[in-house]
Amino acid sequence: MDADSTSGSPSEQPPQKFAEILGILIAVLTLTLPPFIIARYSGGSLEEVVPTTYPIGRVAK
Repeated sequence: MDADSTSGSPSEQPPQKFAEILGILIAVLTLTLPPFIIARYSGGSLEEVVPTTYPIGRVAK
């Protein structure tokens, strides 16, 4: 076996441009889709949520 030989021909290159575009598309969807889904299904009304309050007594000294 020669050390200079390669398994593939030099004219065959992996589809790097397609992989780059696919990666960019996945990144953009990952960053933009969740906020849109949260905004769509959040209901938009925060007045319905009533925080629970507990009475706080004074600490005896």
